Amino acid sequence: MYITPFPGLGSRAQVSENGGVEPMWSSDGRRLFYRRGTEMWEASIAGPEPVVASRRILFQSRLSGGMPHTDYAVMADGAHFVAQVPRPVPQGAIVVVNWIAEVRARLASASH
Repeated sequence: MYITPFPGLGSRAQVSENGGVEPMWSSDGRRLFYRRGTEMWEASIAGPEPVVASRRILFQSRLSGGMPHTDYAVMADGAHFVAQVPRPVPQGAIVVVNWIAEVRARLASASH
């Protein structure tokens, strides 16, 4: 991934090494978060001409990815994330028959 100043022309800076997806800026515009595989990365950006001052892995993620949008959001403090985490699909169904009678019986026994 690369960043470049906008508007106007300027030099571009390489943010990610070996690829990255789902970039999202911090609220102060000084950090760019992105995913690479199962890793969540943070790149610190400095100067009016974009320069990557540092980059580091924040944590391993279980985000599903593969969508044309991010599966996460960065909170204003830049330290907390909200994410869609994939859940396993149930392998069967549970069918409860006559559940109203069961609820009535439990309510009746609880009131005594």
